[in-house]
Amino acid sequence: AALPVSAIKLGVVATAALAFFELSPHAAVDLATNVDADALVEGAKQSMLMGGGFTVPNFTPILQSPLALGAIFYTGIITTSLALWVESIAFQRVPATDASIILTTEPLFAAAISAVVVGETFGASDAVGAAFIVGACIYAVKMGDSEEVCDEDTKACEILEE
Repeated sequence: AALPVSAIKLGVVATAALAFFELSPHAAVDLATNVDADALVEGAKQSMLMGGGFTVPNFTPILQSPLALGAIFYTGIITTSLALWVESIAFQRVPATDASIILTTEPLFAAAISAVVVGETFGASDAVGAAFIVGACIYAVKMGDSEEVCDEDTKACEILEE
């Protein structure tokens, strides 16, 4: 069930990215360059009104680069599709409460790994966010005095109060 949702999400993200690019085609301009924001917005509006607003970006440089294609296939197949597939299999064997706690702590693990691997630094707002995540997990565990029992054949689950 997760893979069709991910495919739809990918389509939505790709469509939105193309739309955002077309609405702000000069967003990639060097930040040091002085860009007249009002003229940019007006130009985008006129471009959309004149019927020439949407153009497909030139994918040729990407398609001709083995490095870019390798990165696209690696992130699409290994880090996204394979990860979602393994995750969906694993979470079939875990109660919903445990699965939600595991998924909720994912940003904490990502932040910790990025701090160790690439030396990422974090501020006060990151600490507050982490505290909220840990607090929510503790709350869920403390409130979870009930047990979820799932039938292996039908995959139907029910909650038993202790």
